[in-house]
Amino acid sequence: MTKKTVKTPSRATITKITVFVILPIVLVLVVFYLYRQYFFDNNFINKTILRKDMQFKYFTFDEFDSKADKEDIDSGLSWYYRNKSKYLTDSGKNNFSSDTILMLDKARDIIEKEYNSIGTNKIYFVVNSGYRTDAHNKAVGGKTNSAHRNKDGAKAKAVDIAWSKYNNAQKEIIKEALKRVGFNRIGIANTFIHVDNDLTLPNPANWTY
Repeated sequence: MTKKTVKTPSRATITKITVFVILPIVLVLVVFYLYRQYFFDNNFINKTILRKDMQFKYFTFDEFDSKADKEDIDSGLSWYYRNKSKYLTDSGKNNFSSDTILMLDKARDIIEKEYNSIGTNKIYFVVNSGYRTDAHNKAVGGKTNSAHRNKDGAKAKAVDIAWSKYNNAQKEIIKEALKRVGFNRIGIANTFIHVDNDLTLPNPANWTY
């Protein structure tokens, strides 16, 4: 009875497996980790690499740009693509209140220091809606006196923050952080939380959609 010899992989085979299998897997895991830690909230790329809007710690003005409706585009306003949607160039920078962004910055910093620094399921602020043109506000069914619009020369002061991916405890953390920095107009929906600091509207105010 002859014994079968077990062939051990050659050094060349091991090298190929390492280069074409193991290293790509490790690279994918590293990229995913960096994305989750730094890129997810649009912070690292925009601020560290592109050096955009450095007056804010966590936000850039383009996050508050209005979506571009047909009426806006037809009027000749400049627009660009982001996340498969059309947005009006610099509309957030020109029309959204920097004081409101600074309040959001402070709320985000509270969460970063008191929750994200010790937790694994991190909370980020993803802006669903900031400034809205009259055309876009009308298209989404917004009120004519919406704080998402410019009114009487005052800049927009409302933001909708996505939170459908967070559990109830995390939603309470977001809401509490926003209240702590001075937001007292809060609207609750399943997929987002609306906050604004528009003093021309009833204060305080809490509602559900």
